Amino acid sequence: MHETLEIFLRVREEVEKVIIDSKLEIWVQSADKLLAALVNPLNGASVAFPKRIAQEGLGVSDEEMLAVLDRIFETKTFKNSGFPREAFLDGLILLNSKEDGNTVLETLLGAYRGAKDDPSRMRRIFQLLCTLDGFGEYDFVVPSQDKIARANQEISELQNQYLQTLDNAERKRIKRRIENLTQTVQNLTGLKGIEDTLRDRVIEVACRKLDLPQEYRDKIDKNLDELMKSGVFEIVISLAGRYKAMNEKEVYELLREIIAHIIEGDFKSWRYTHERSKAQLARLTEKQKELWIETLEPITIDIELPEDEERRRTDELKAVQEIIRNAKKHILYSKPDFDFSTERAQILADKISDLTQRIKLAKSEDKERLILEKRRLQAEETLIKVFWEIENATPQSLTREIILAQARKLRESITKLNLPLAGLDIEQIEKVFTVGDVNRVTAFESDGPLTLFRVGVEPLETCQSWRNGIFNECLPAYVADSNKKVLNVVDDKGRIVARAIIKLTDQRNENDFEEKTRRKTLFVEPPYSLLSNSEVYRAFFRFLLTKAQGLDASITLGKGFDETTLRVFEEEARAFGYEMNKRILEVFIPPSLNKYEYSDTLGGKISWFYRYIPLEAVTFEKPKA
Repeated sequence: MHETLEIFLRVREEVEKVIIDSKLEIWVQSADKLLAALVNPLNGASVAFPKRIAQEGLGVSDEEMLAVLDRIFETKTFKNSGFPREAFLDGLILLNSKEDGNTVLETLLGAYRGAKDDPSRMRRIFQLLCTLDGFGEYDFVVPSQDKIARANQEISELQNQYLQTLDNAERKRIKRRIENLTQTVQNLTGLKGIEDTLRDRVIEVACRKLDLPQEYRDKIDKNLDELMKSGVFEIVISLAGRYKAMNEKEVYELLREIIAHIIEGDFKSWRYTHERSKAQLARLTEKQKELWIETLEPITIDIELPEDEERRRTDELKAVQEIIRNAKKHILYSKPDFDFSTERAQILADKISDLTQRIKLAKSEDKERLILEKRRLQAEETLIKVFWEIENATPQSLTREIILAQARKLRESITKLNLPLAGLDIEQIEKVFTVGDVNRVTAFESDGPLTLFRVGVEPLETCQSWRNGIFNECLPAYVADSNKKVLNVVDDKGRIVARAIIKLTDQRNENDFEEKTRRKTLFVEPPYSLLSNSEVYRAFFRFLLTKAQGLDASITLGKGFDETTLRVFEEEARAFGYEMNKRILEVFIPPSLNKYEYSDTLGGKISWFYRYIPLEAVTFEKPKA
């Protein structure tokens, strides 16, 4: 367990109280690892947190109901797996944020009969409620009381008929009918009835929100548990709402097509056969196309842990400096004239000093305007100074505590300057210090829709985040385009610590308009990483070389890779018979199925295709015979 979590767990009771008292559901998204730690105790210890939420947050005082909670967490379903516990806790935190939370929980605990499936039903009901909340249509619905009353009325009438009937065959028929109706009533008044009713509501809302035709109801019903567990509904509904608000009809329609194929279960087949796939994978032989589509075996590399604190600080500082570089790039994208120089910082300091004197002498009607201007200039000055300090820091000059304090200053300045994309970058600094010791890393590729939808949140929140990415209208291109994949690196606990988008395309020499030098290449976007250990990049590039070699393709990188990383790449490349070169070339942008795609290397959001773009590149190619 990494160090930051250990700090929180040492004061577990205080942390739990803060979460309960906040009455906020945001903990589920923003502190998922902390919640998992609170509900997955070490060494089989009992779980107290869910009961605390029920008592202190939701006001449940009935001892029998609280005993039901204890029994649920003692069942095999909850003892043997972390997922049910975490899903159950997410549900309790959701209810803690709702006005009807007490009523809902007491209704569920009252409907708990102790049947074998009841613990799993409770967990699924919480997932259904969380899914409805994600749709923006939270509603606790229960079976129709009229239906229950009619069933009970029919049972009463049948019991009277049974007493008045002498025919044995008829009595048997009536008895079977009474038994069936009794089971129906038990289901309707128990957790099964609540689950079935909520399930129908989720399916209805999903079809309505995504404009899916009626025939998808049965398909969603068949795969609903898997769809909810994957989180795809939460992602797609969030994106659909944003695309509608932006009036991006083409992007929205593609999103609907993607989710339809996920529900159908034929997403991968569709991804490599749709209308643009042929152009995206042009010039590949059938064998090469198979190699591109095929998922290679992951590549694992052991990491030698830093022997001292200085080496650890070096790796952490390098990762933070990479985040700062990304933030500067995103600021320049939205404000190309932004000046990061120390000379600009001095000019700002002089202006602030002048404004301070003017404020003292100003009339009341002018004072507020001058104060606001001073605050804006101070925010800009702080931003420039802190960026400079981190970029020029050494492991000895900046401790974790100092870096985190600087990050807080940056967040405040960026908020005042209205730079949301850079704000997302700075928020990631804390993640660098929550990775902990990593003994082994594994690189693997993926074309799975859920993995691709999450490229903007794992390992870092970026402009492609499905939650709040400023350019996430480009995200469907990553998911749908057959020439794109994500290359992830995970640690020994399965957490994504680095990722990069790779795009199979063509390159040619500069000004080669006849395309005599055209050749296939794996165009690699800059990685987003929580770790700067060279072995992370070694695993990453070794996998790339394995993929490129099978395709008889080169590898093309843009700017953004430091010399230390490039030396690691060059070392790996030599083992595969590839040579590294730096030069200007042109990279082809094939058509996307989406209206837009995104490229950090080529300047951001792209809406133009079927053309070559000049690039100052680093290439890895096999020398010509």
